[in-house]
Amino acid sequence: RIIKDIYSKEIAYTSIILLLFFPTAIFLGTVYTESLFLFLATGAMFFARKGRWWFVFFFSFFAALTRNLGLLLILPLSFEYFHQYGFRFKKTMAALLGPAVGTLSYMVYLYKVFGNPFQFIQAQSAWNRAIILNPFAILKDKLLKIVSSIQQHDIFMGIEIFVGFSFLVILVLSLQKKY
Repeated sequence: RIIKDIYSKEIAYTSIILLLFFPTAIFLGTVYTESLFLFLATGAMFFARKGRWWFVFFFSFFAALTRNLGLLLILPLSFEYFHQYGFRFKKTMAALLGPAVGTLSYMVYLYKVFGNPFQFIQAQSAWNRAIILNPFAILKDKLLKIVSSIQQHDIFMGIEIFVGFSFLVILVLSLQKKY
């Protein structure tokens, strides 16, 4: 509905079809948080476009509880708010705090249960993950994993390589006007 309101019915339909047939869309039908997060984030953006800001707070609050990246919803929601109202401060502006309140609520829970509000960051080490802010280091790490998985004949890494290169091809083609 959001895409239809912004663009057209044909583009909205094509977007949904591409989302459903994208190789990693399998995670949208499993018991993971991806589908719930997609629903909540889309709901927050939908109600933001409609100017129903208390619904935005509700949806973005729970999106931030679903995934820690839900905090980043503050950016597009703020953009939409300032697009609608400019820099006028209204009481509905408090709805932009939904993702922050959701993340802070989760951090309070983690503190009470584990004694560490940043437990979600430390838990990444269980999967041999770490926060890397250097994009070149990320690229180097991924390339090394690809090479080692090819040597071990890992089919899942082959699928990841295919999806990654498909994304890059789509990205490059989308930058050209004719596509």
